Amino acid sequence: MKLKMNHHKARKVLLGVLIIVLITSVRLSAQSVSYSQFHLSPMQTNPGMIASYNQPQAIMSYRRMNVGGGVGAAFETPMFSITHPLITKTRGRIAGFGFSAVNDRLGADGALQITGLSAGAAYNHQIGRAQYISLGVQGGYFWQSINIDRLTTGSQWINGEFLNTAASNEVFDITAISYPTMNAGLYWYFTDSDSTSNTRAFLGISGQNLNQPNVSLSAKEERIPISLVFTGGFTAYQSEKLKIMPNIRWIQQDGGNRQVNIGSMFWYNYAPFSGFIKPGNVGVGLWYELNGAAIVSVEMNQPKYSVAFSYDLSMDRQAKRLSAFELKVGFRIGKKEVKRKPKPDEIKQDTIRPKDDKFIYTVVVTKRNRRIIGRDTIATDPIKVDNVPPKNLTTRDLEILKSTAYFYYTNDDINKATESLLNDIVVILKKHPDIYLELEGHTCNIGETEDANQNLSERRASAVKKYLVNKGIDENRLKTVGYGSKRPVASNKTEFGKIRNRRVKFKLVKTEKKK
Repeated sequence: MKLKMNHHKARKVLLGVLIIVLITSVRLSAQSVSYSQFHLSPMQTNPGMIASYNQPQAIMSYRRMNVGGGVGAAFETPMFSITHPLITKTRGRIAGFGFSAVNDRLGADGALQITGLSAGAAYNHQIGRAQYISLGVQGGYFWQSINIDRLTTGSQWINGEFLNTAASNEVFDITAISYPTMNAGLYWYFTDSDSTSNTRAFLGISGQNLNQPNVSLSAKEERIPISLVFTGGFTAYQSEKLKIMPNIRWIQQDGGNRQVNIGSMFWYNYAPFSGFIKPGNVGVGLWYELNGAAIVSVEMNQPKYSVAFSYDLSMDRQAKRLSAFELKVGFRIGKKEVKRKPKPDEIKQDTIRPKDDKFIYTVVVTKRNRRIIGRDTIATDPIKVDNVPPKNLTTRDLEILKSTAYFYYTNDDINKATESLLNDIVVILKKHPDIYLELEGHTCNIGETEDANQNLSERRASAVKKYLVNKGIDENRLKTVGYGSKRPVASNKTEFGKIRNRRVKFKLVKTEKKK
């Protein structure tokens, strides 16, 4: 009987201590659920990660952490989250949106529990060929409660017997509270190319509970401290079959509490085993948590789904970290790789007239991704003459008249190179008032229809005529005609050829003798 009484007294002490520990734990860790598989938990790690995925995905998670004390109680944390990227054909991933619902409770009966809903969004900005930086924000609303009827305390053990009708002697001013939360994060990552979300390196920082909500169940105010979450990783080795990525997560809570996970992920790519198992990979993660725990995870990733499991093993009895396990099941929609419409090459053109040289050259520079990939000098074509030109028209005048006015893409704007040429033609026309010109407009095949090309060619010829008229040339001396893309002077299969075809030519159609 004495042994029995000692056992019940010990249990009474343990339960009393447990209640204090649990209430303290709820107060300090409210809304700071930290999943060990943080690379699979974007909403709980860094809202900036939301925009780093190509595929919409839904993740169901379950975490169970034993609280110790020999009483068999545990914190259980089921969670459901969805993320959806915003992708365009020209810019790829530009944003992402996410939503999650989480319930953190003590035991199956939920004596202590926190339930919350969160929504977040992130903007994704490309800073290099395959480098991105994402800025994310996340807001949530949480309900925290304690169920007095489901709590058992040491005061309910009387003479070695448990009486559920006895008073618990625990005083709470309120048993439920609700509050908003605000998180924000910055996330840099580097991928294999600008069209995939296969991350090669990443670095992120996020702030959780930035508004420090009051979560006290008593008259004394207790605010959740701000937590900073640092994450980073890089690909140390990658081959066709194997990828190794060392990584770290550091959670620093205002007040000195911290949790640091250091380790690595290993992925092995495999071929399909059957019709159900598609090409994918299996991953193994190993981390050491500085509060005294070893973490191991195993995952299988398929194109449309993934399954992951992890276990946190407390290394010794004095460890601050308690044992826990996690299970995650995720589903994905769409393609992992996103084909982006390639950006058109940047075309720069200008007219060059060497000093004391009678020829005019149009130099075209082609740039791709800010790099010059080609320099070309467009040869001039012989001027078309229906009548014998005036005898006093110099060779230089003829060379200018057989030059070409070039245009950009699908517009009829007069660019600087064309403006310089037209100014020289104005001088010639004023010097020779007996000259009449036909302005021939042309296009490349960039238009959706030939009718569109025809219209553009006529507009280009009219734009040149308008410029010359505004400079004082009689409009009756200028005739316009458009040929669409029907008379190319170069192949439309190359960008350089298209440049040559976007033009207006000058045809000498009539000369009159001076009276």
